[in-house]
Amino acid sequence: MTALGQLLTQEPWLATGLAVVLGLLLGSFLNVVVGRLPAVALAPERADEWPGLLVRPGSHCPHCHNAIRWHHNLPLLGWLLLRGRCHDCNAAIPVRYPLLELAGGVLLGVSVHWHGPDLAALAIGLFLLALLALAAIDLEHQILPDQLVLPLLWSGLLVNAFSVLTSPQDAILGAAAGFLLLTGLRLAYRALRGIDGMGQGDAKLIAAIGAWLGLQPTMTTLLIAFVTGSLVALVLHLMRRLEHRQCLPFGPGIALGALAASLGVSLF
Repeated sequence: MTALGQLLTQEPWLATGLAVVLGLLLGSFLNVVVGRLPAVALAPERADEWPGLLVRPGSHCPHCHNAIRWHHNLPLLGWLLLRGRCHDCNAAIPVRYPLLELAGGVLLGVSVHWHGPDLAALAIGLFLLALLALAAIDLEHQILPDQLVLPLLWSGLLVNAFSVLTSPQDAILGAAAGFLLLTGLRLAYRALRGIDGMGQGDAKLIAAIGAWLGLQPTMTTLLIAFVTGSLVALVLHLMRRLEHRQCLPFGPGIALGALAASLGVSLF
């Protein structure tokens, strides 16, 4: 073990603090993904543009298109310094930006604090950050882009090929069972009601979670997602804010269930 590794093991607060800082920085990057990926996902003919959109153009105001100064690009601090408005045109900066940055710091910090400063904690933290981006995209656009879901699926299988989080067999079973279960439910709902109750992206996402966490945590994830979705739908119905046959994004519920499962919650 290196000197740094020994220090982080002996001083857990330091490992957690570094994880929070890294999570804030990665949360800032997630804002780029959430802001730019849907435009590509909704226009398949632009698929070749996606890798370049991660770095070009640089950070800029979407209203006046002026470049954002480096000190205004600092996670959380930049938004607070600007008081939530562009320095040049005074347009409001969506609260999504600081919220994603804060959530990124919290998720990575919690992962390292919960699991300890090791490879598994880092892997779970990055997995949760990807789920955070997908939940944000699904909330805003009701899509779960393949450009993010499929790499998450394959990276989970790759991580567990070395038994980092679970065995390779459990990862394959979790991915297959989750995908088949949600696909079966989607097809059954369409046969009974004549409409889609959920998108195929949800089935791909639960397969990715199975690849990362294994079979039992995937079933826990699904149960929590269904309960959460039902409660949200009930509340919106009582508030008369849910229209007839309106579909609600399922991705955030799946992400919440996966967070609970990754922290050891088991309902089976």
